[in-house]
Amino acid sequence: MTTVENGVNVQALLDARNVLKDAPEAAQFTWRASSKWQHGVHSTTRIQQFFGLGAEQTHKTEAVFDADHPEVFAAEDNGITPIEYLLVGLASCLTAGVASVAQNRGIQLRSVESVVEGQHDIRGILGVDGDVRNGFNDIKVTFNIDADASKQEIEALVAQSQKRSAVFDALTNPTNVTVEVRRTSPEWGIRPSSASPPSSSGPATPASRRAGFSPNAQSTTSWSSAGKWPTRGGENGGTRCVCSRRTGCAACPVSITPARIPTDT
Repeated sequence: MTTVENGVNVQALLDARNVLKDAPEAAQFTWRASSKWQHGVHSTTRIQQFFGLGAEQTHKTEAVFDADHPEVFAAEDNGITPIEYLLVGLASCLTAGVASVAQNRGIQLRSVESVVEGQHDIRGILGVDGDVRNGFNDIKVTFNIDADASKQEIEALVAQSQKRSAVFDALTNPTNVTVEVRRTSPEWGIRPSSASPPSSSGPATPASRRAGFSPNAQSTTSWSSAGKWPTRGGENGGTRCVCSRRTGCAACPVSITPARIPTDT
């Protein structure tokens, strides 16, 4: 019998699954990213520590990511755009899934390549048209897989990878996002404790629905101000969220087309 070696320790994953069935609290992970503004729209984000298996954990090395905007946006292009990082996450998550499922099913991979394309109407983020959403309108993933398997088996690999992908799930389903401000600017002073932040949990307006906002997502922004909400990122005394969305932050699901498998595999 031929030994399949795709570099994935499937047995360890199966053992972990069995253990976590009886210890669901250990399965609660918290992933962290720490970002620092540099200049213009350039920021640097670092990732190293996370929580999981009931304790603090640390990656072997710290990962550093620079995000910026290209020169066509009058920026310095010191890194890819933040929304492109979503494509990086989706591509890497689906690819890892293909390798894992192939190992578990005894399928030897020779190569796996993918192209992920996101269709983005930037009129939304520029405020040109209030009915245009800020995020992707559509994402297309195209796989090119060479493996010792039939076309149907390869299609099943991709389908299972998609089913178990954390990034695919986060992109295609509403996710609760909470935004908090812990450090206040001196000019904002201290907001009286009796004041309450603007509510963003109500139904989205028809325009915001067309823009891709989900009324199921929740967001609370904590501010300190002297009797009024800060106008930074807002309008009319801060009636908008800090990110300038009319009805507050929300998770914006996108549709992702099924992966296309080359007919010659």
